[in-house]
Amino acid sequence: MEDVNFLVVITYDISDNKKRNKFSKLLLSYGVRVQKSVFECRLNKKKIKNLINDIEKIIDIEDYVRMYKIRSDSEIHIWGNIPLYEEEDFIFI
Repeated sequence: MEDVNFLVVITYDISDNKKRNKFSKLLLSYGVRVQKSVFECRLNKKKIKNLINDIEKIIDIEDYVRMYKIRSDSEIHIWGNIPLYEEEDFIFI
């Protein structure tokens, strides 16, 4: 189903300032920043593929990027003053 959304978490470590700024702007177009180098995005499968293609256009071998696709049956715990990016399929405590 194309309408199914996933919570996608992206973390990164990019040392080049220009590339890091470009990368964070890209991620802002898909989701919200929850920490300096961590974004949460609510995406369907097509948008996930688009994001992967966009990421591959920016990063190089020396960059570190991780993407986690979290399923709706996952339980997520949050502590601290972090903006919640939730929908009814996810539980935030």
